[in-house]
Amino acid sequence: MFEAIETSLKDTTYEALIDQMFFGESNSYITCTTCNFVIKVPEKFLDLPLFVDGVKGVRESLDLYFKPDAIEGFGCDSCNQTTTVLKGPQIKRLPPVMTLNLTRIKYDMVTWDRIKINDRFEYPLEINMSKYLEQTEEA
Repeated sequence: MFEAIETSLKDTTYEALIDQMFFGESNSYITCTTCNFVIKVPEKFLDLPLFVDGVKGVRESLDLYFKPDAIEGFGCDSCNQTTTVLKGPQIKRLPPVMTLNLTRIKYDMVTWDRIKINDRFEYPLEINMSKYLEQTEEA
């Protein structure tokens, strides 16, 4: 849908409308737990994928999405040690209109069937996204 809208807005004053309204900016980060050296890779995102299976609602799914993964045996270029790193996403800039993509399909690895998850999933009227935002140091 967005591609069709972008195509129809091409060469108009609203050409960047989809980009401005629906795209956010994030960083994928890797942090060394030994020396705290951080590598950030900037990315644009259109939606946030949220798992539904075994999750109570949006807040719990967001917490899972933004929970960093610990990776052992990573070679840090800064401290030259083999260490554990934390890897995960952080939001740099929220879009004015944020889309949540509910991952409601799982695969049965025995039968190779797709199974739709119809579990109850709670949506709050408001979501405070501040704890998922990249923390910037104030001067």
